[in-house]
Amino acid sequence: MKQSNHTAPRHERSGFTLIEILIAVALLGFLLSSVGLLSSASKNAFSRGTTVSAMELRTGITSSGIQKELSLAMATSLTPEIAPGQRVTELTYTRAVGWEGETTLTTAPRTLRLEMEPGEANNGADDDGDGLVDEGILVLIEDLGLPTEKRRVLARGLAEYAKGEVFNGVDDNGDGLVDEKGFAIERMGAALEVTVTLEQRPPGRDETIQRTLRSSSLLRN
Repeated sequence: MKQSNHTAPRHERSGFTLIEILIAVALLGFLLSSVGLLSSASKNAFSRGTTVSAMELRTGITSSGIQKELSLAMATSLTPEIAPGQRVTELTYTRAVGWEGETTLTTAPRTLRLEMEPGEANNGADDDGDGLVDEGILVLIEDLGLPTEKRRVLARGLAEYAKGEVFNGVDDNGDGLVDEKGFAIERMGAALEVTVTLEQRPPGRDETIQRTLRSSSLLRN
């Protein structure tokens, strides 16, 4: 009998080589890294957007509160009187509360004042660890100098300087004023114009967001 020359077929190769495994691991790592970067970017964008919305709301509420407070201020009671072109960060005044015949009834003196946030010092550093530098608070003092005197904080997170301004003796933001503060009151004829700048740092971001709003209140004669 003739001997068959037929050779049994080889088994197909099973498993992966070390090089193929390393390539697969590298591709998987790249994909996971890309997904992580996208997730981080989305999270940061959401965090910033949420902070911006909250800042705009908070700035609007603060500005409206100041406007309401000063809407009944008596023109003859302002201390200091505020010269043209001058801006002050503290103002004492009385408010009209009614009339008795031809006499206007007023409150005891009240003061709006920009103060440093407790725990902060005016030193260019973030002393209280909240990510903000030299931030202030807006304080309302009612019944000034009387036994019934009381303080209320109207707003926190006030910027040291108005948006776009730094302490350099120059009008950085082009509004005609030099080194103006984050809270300032200016007299414009029969009205008071108030500028308030609030700031906040979004969680996880090395960025400070500021929002500025101006409002006017007519003075009472």
